Amino acid sequence: MRPPTIRRAGPLPSEVPELTCSITASGHLLRPSRAFQAVVGVSADTLGGRPLLDFIHPGDRGPVEGALAWLVDNDGPIVFEARWRHADGSYRWLEWTVRGGTRDGTLRAGLRDVTPWKQDEALALAHVRVLEAIVLGLPLEEVFGHVGALLEALGVDLQPAIHLLDPASNALVFVSGASFPEGFRRALETLPLPDGPGAAVAAARDKQFVVSPDLGRETHWLGRRELPLLHGIRAEWAHPVIDASGGLLGTVTAFLTQPGGPRPRDRQILALAAQLVATALVRFRAVDGTREAVEQVRAELASLEQQRAADLAAWEARLAAERAAWEDRLQQAEASALLADEALMQSRAATGSERAQLETQLAEQRELIAVLQHALGDVEGARSASDGARVEAQRKLEALEDALDEAQRKVDQLTLQKHELETRVVEAEV
Repeated sequence: MRPPTIRRAGPLPSEVPELTCSITASGHLLRPSRAFQAVVGVSADTLGGRPLLDFIHPGDRGPVEGALAWLVDNDGPIVFEARWRHADGSYRWLEWTVRGGTRDGTLRAGLRDVTPWKQDEALALAHVRVLEAIVLGLPLEEVFGHVGALLEALGVDLQPAIHLLDPASNALVFVSGASFPEGFRRALETLPLPDGPGAAVAAARDKQFVVSPDLGRETHWLGRRELPLLHGIRAEWAHPVIDASGGLLGTVTAFLTQPGGPRPRDRQILALAAQLVATALVRFRAVDGTREAVEQVRAELASLEQQRAADLAAWEARLAAERAAWEDRLQQAEASALLADEALMQSRAATGSERAQLETQLAEQRELIAVLQHALGDVEGARSASDGARVEAQRKLEALEDALDEAQRKVDQLTLQKHELETRVVEAEV
């Protein structure tokens, strides 16, 4: 809560407020009205002559001292707010309107109990902080901490506790709450269902608001009745946390150091706290499920990326092997081409030599044919010279014809060989 607010005020109304008292120059209380005594829970005998600051919250004493010091030299009035310690140990917010200038030198004070407004302000602020924590997606521990602050705004004697259902063990597990004494804290750690101790178990079992206004008389701590009393717990109120489908999620419990039942506003705030816990749980689990789905997709993408990288590496390795094989084949083909070129050159050289030899032989045969034809002509010319010579010439003619046929046969043979040689040359070039 914020420190007291100090402001100047106009003149006091002619009708003195019902909550009144006087304050001496030294800061001691005098003449508290009956209404004032009822509000603060302290009798006039106890209040009379006591320093005002003895009843002021330590966090507000500095500003109150400053206000009283200002009134030493000024008549006022001045208005400030400060927390007053009640007889039951709680604090009440009181708005003070104080002025000086009285004949006896005392300060005259009128008061208003603004505790309900302050509580409403604190509740509204705590509610906003819970909603902000839920919207921002803060961890559940922080959200539950703000829910606890919302409940604590109901009063200083209230200590909240939040339990969540553990389906595996069918028990309520403590997740957030006030700083309870160690022994009581251990007892709240795990509350088995459906027969465990405390109002929280009863609220979870029956799915309804459960009130134990005086643990000294009636209690849900069966078999352990003395445990909360030994740790200063005198009352407890528990509200179940239910989801939209009616399923149990947990409980919200208020432990009080003084006996008493809840006011209508207390019931509303506990119901609001339970609703906020349910909203936070549903949102968190939805976000958590989405987060898990995203992580799963990321894992699948990473797996696919790894598979793609492995496939790419295998493909590159296969491509490198095929490239090496083709390079070997290319080298072999190049070597074979070089050998073929050398063989072709050699074949061309050998073929050219054989062609020249055949052409020489053919030329010689053709010359022989020409000589034989010339001789045949001579013989034909001499045929008419004489019959004897004719017979001899006929014999020679026949011999010459036989030689001519033999020469022609050789020419045909050489021509065929030449044709075969040319065919081989063409095939070798191809």
